[in-house]
Amino acid sequence: MDSQETQPACPHPCRRPCHLGECPPCKVPIRRSCHCGSMVHAFECLYYNSMSEKEQMTVRSCGRPCHMRSFIIVFSLERQPACPHPCPEPCHPGECPPCKVLIRRSCHCRSMVHVFECLYYNSMSEKKQMTVRSCGGPCHRKLPYCTHLCPEICHPGQCPAPEKCSKKVTVRCGCQTLKKEWLCHEVQAAYHNARSDLKDISKNQYGLGLLPCNSGCRSKAKVADTELQHRKSTVLKGKEADAENYVPKRRKRRERAKEAKQISRLQKFTAAMWRLLLFVTLVLALIAATYYGYKGLLWLSDWMNEVEVQRQRRRYP
Repeated sequence: MDSQETQPACPHPCRRPCHLGECPPCKVPIRRSCHCGSMVHAFECLYYNSMSEKEQMTVRSCGRPCHMRSFIIVFSLERQPACPHPCPEPCHPGECPPCKVLIRRSCHCRSMVHVFECLYYNSMSEKKQMTVRSCGGPCHRKLPYCTHLCPEICHPGQCPAPEKCSKKVTVRCGCQTLKKEWLCHEVQAAYHNARSDLKDISKNQYGLGLLPCNSGCRSKAKVADTELQHRKSTVLKGKEADAENYVPKRRKRRERAKEAKQISRLQKFTAAMWRLLLFVTLVLALIAATYYGYKGLLWLSDWMNEVEVQRQRRRYP
């Protein structure tokens, strides 16, 4: 047989010199990567090519989690990797199943969080994604030129026409005697004409000082000034009294340290006296126990001797 003749389905030539009969089984190692591409298998040519196509697909699996990304179908009907999640199946042939990992997306005003399946969310167009992310409630974002919230439904992007806010605002004079109701965009225009930065005005001061004071306001301001002066004098007197009774903190600390030392010395002396009294009591109790114990032994000895004498008398009268 010609030396270049090979076995069916084997691309390798016979390695033996020209010989009679069939060529020996091919044992040349061939390399095949697994389905997810994470490792490479080596098979003998005869072993691998003797399998069916289904068996070849089975042995090529590495048995590990699939390293390919899940694929989804987009509107162009082309399969594109549109999600960052790995395939949940072990290494397998063919395409990965649709991704069903849950992803979180907050609404546009950030008052709530939506949960979508990756397949469902990434298969939408960008416009539809913006639509489904709306919470359907009032926008909770604060308008940039006033203290009110956006009146529109939860929406993407900037709030529409923030300088045309039509909510009512109570404006006051400087002493807060006169009060009127204006629309918010009128208040914004008044601050703009006065060249005031709306970002520097707090919620409590919004609309204050836009009305001019009249004669009634001036009389009230005078009364307020007299009351303020009276309060100031009272506060100053109180501060002077406090200053007379003021003691520096360092002096207070020294006095507290001295008091603590005196208390600790008294406590030590009391504890020593209690220990001495307890020791004396124990010594006296030990002496008394020894004395009365000795006396008791003598009395017991005498009583036993007397009992023995009486017994002898009865036995030998």
